[in-house]
Amino acid sequence: MGPGTMKVARNTKRTVPSLDVQSIRAISKRAFWDGLEILAVIHLLEVGNQRRVQESLNKSSTRFAADIIKRALVVHLTFLITRAYGGKQVCPGDCDARAVFEQLKRNPAIAKGMHDPTDLAEAQRLWNKCWGDQRRKRIVDYRDKYVAHYGEPQSAPPQYRELCGFARATASALEKLAHGTGEVRVSHESQLQARNASAEKFWDFLARG
Repeated sequence: MGPGTMKVARNTKRTVPSLDVQSIRAISKRAFWDGLEILAVIHLLEVGNQRRVQESLNKSSTRFAADIIKRALVVHLTFLITRAYGGKQVCPGDCDARAVFEQLKRNPAIAKGMHDPTDLAEAQRLWNKCWGDQRRKRIVDYRDKYVAHYGEPQSAPPQYRELCGFARATASALEKLAHGTGEVRVSHESQLQARNASAEKFWDFLARG
């Protein structure tokens, strides 16, 4: 079932819209792969920033192109993180992780019918911790005032380590969500080996010029 077919219950009381169980599962599955991509992008950035890679890029005269690639990766990472948290409020048709967590908070009974209520409870704990994290607000502000368009920011841009640290925390919550609904049984770690190896080969290839 694609994003366009997510079912939203009729919202007669003008409260936060509700998702059906099938939609919750579909969103959790997509969120898992977003979380995996978050981790893959972080590794790609980290390898590209290694001293040996930087020195090779300088020698091969590809540093300027590599710098553009790394800036683009930071933008992509920013969007991967922030779209999990949605907008200022949950609206009908929203298919992000926040919509699922809001539904679970309002209707805890849903968790009982899922694959692993314990994992869902842990996902909610991790999510709530991320939601209250000051880094989230700074990253959203960075997206709104530096990345999506220029404006007067409310805070300084997040440092690289803050961006990556919060990204990893978000990925952990998304992984647990998918495990709790039973839509994905594998771990992020089990899927990262091939992606991390690809990152190493990419930078080595680029550095050879």
